[in-house]
Amino acid sequence: MVNPIGKFQEIGHRLAHLHAELQAARWLLYRAAWMNQEGIPCINEASMAKLLVTETFHQICLAGMQTMGGYSLLPESDFERHWRTSRYMVVGAGSTQIQHMILARSLGL
Repeated sequence: MVNPIGKFQEIGHRLAHLHAELQAARWLLYRAAWMNQEGIPCINEASMAKLLVTETFHQICLAGMQTMGGYSLLPESDFERHWRTSRYMVVGAGSTQIQHMILARSLGL
């Protein structure tokens, strides 16, 4: 009998944790989008959303690659393509370090 990969405890726990992080990032993004739509200043919320969403996307891609092993490194693999995209998102359009700087300034640091 072959079990689905998610039935293995370590992988199931990792998926559960990543799912929780993804949902948190999604709700923060929704809040920032709602604030922007309503005309409420949301520089901090937008920075937090950019930071959390891109970092979570990268963590999910990396976890998928680690789970699938060598296959995920092949250029034609969806994992490899998503990982490249996630790396660009962490750096492009305001890097993680820039988002940290914006948030630190808002805290008066």
